[in-house]
Amino acid sequence: MAKRVAKTVTKNCEQCGKEFTRTAVTYWRIKYCSDYCSDQNYRQRHKEQEKKRIYKWREENRERYNKQHRETMRKQRQIHKPKVRSRWHTHKFIRTYPDKAPPNFCIKCNAMQNLQLHHEIYPIKWDEIEIAIKEGQIYNVCIPCHSIETKKNNLDERMSN
Repeated sequence: MAKRVAKTVTKNCEQCGKEFTRTAVTYWRIKYCSDYCSDQNYRQRHKEQEKKRIYKWREENRERYNKQHRETMRKQRQIHKPKVRSRWHTHKFIRTYPDKAPPNFCIKCNAMQNLQLHHEIYPIKWDEIEIAIKEGQIYNVCIPCHSIETKKNNLDERMSN
């Protein structure tokens, strides 16, 4: 008896759009090029359900969640104590002297919403904070630009160690 050769069919992934090939037998049920794309699509479709599940768990386990969260935050503050103090002093300085604050737009993409303060250095004294703002070492960036900037800085720190 002759061996049957299955036909291959080229298809586009519904998640990432990448082309992939499958046998004609499984063609009708395969929608994604990989398990990763399948998982990503599932998460996108069930995002609200997942949020509800998490909020429900937090409500039912409020004391446990709060205790874990407080403990984690306390540890983080202890590890990064100078940075936490500097951020606190910087925000207090900006609230006290709004005219000396950095420009109220993202210096990377000029966005004016969802801004965060980025510190290249962490001064604590107010005169040092003022100098850092003037020299551009403390400035506003939007959340997407800030995440890119932070990742870049973390990578630089790891490479130097």
